[in-house]
Amino acid sequence: MAWRASIAVGVMLAVVAVVVGAPDGPEQWSGGLPEAERPMSIAQVEADAIEAHADRVEAELTLHAEDAGADVVLSAFEGRVTHYGESYEGGWLGCGLYRNLAGDNLYHSNDAAVVATLDYAFICGQRFRISGPAGTIEAFRQDTCPGCGPHHLDLSEAGVLAVCGGVNSCDVRIEALR
Repeated sequence: MAWRASIAVGVMLAVVAVVVGAPDGPEQWSGGLPEAERPMSIAQVEADAIEAHADRVEAELTLHAEDAGADVVLSAFEGRVTHYGESYEGGWLGCGLYRNLAGDNLYHSNDAAVVATLDYAFICGQRFRISGPAGTIEAFRQDTCPGCGPHHLDLSEAGVLAVCGGVNSCDVRIEALR
């Protein structure tokens, strides 16, 4: 409905411009002017406005269709990952509503998709792409990490192994995805 209103406003403004400019009516304007310089009829102004709007809508739909399958990076930064301790095995994940791969909402060290952070800018369920020296994983925030600082994620042991290799922590590239 909003696009119809914008067309109507555009058409009204064009009509006002045509009528206000000619005290004796639009037919008085054409005397002696080449056709390209003659004023358009109201019908032509309406048709041109509708066509221009249709072109804009088509271009926008094409843009959204091209982006539909692509990941959208909401923010990206350099950071650090560490791992949960093994003592957390079988413990509850703090987000509650988001299931881990096992489907039981418990922490498992072999689930690479578990992320914990203290950064409250990233809500539960936030998807991340985490790239380190050993590889890249995609994971979801499923817990809070009270010991984590800014740009610091806590991963499961499987996540750290996939991203850092055989070490317990490493510097990484973190992308928050939509």
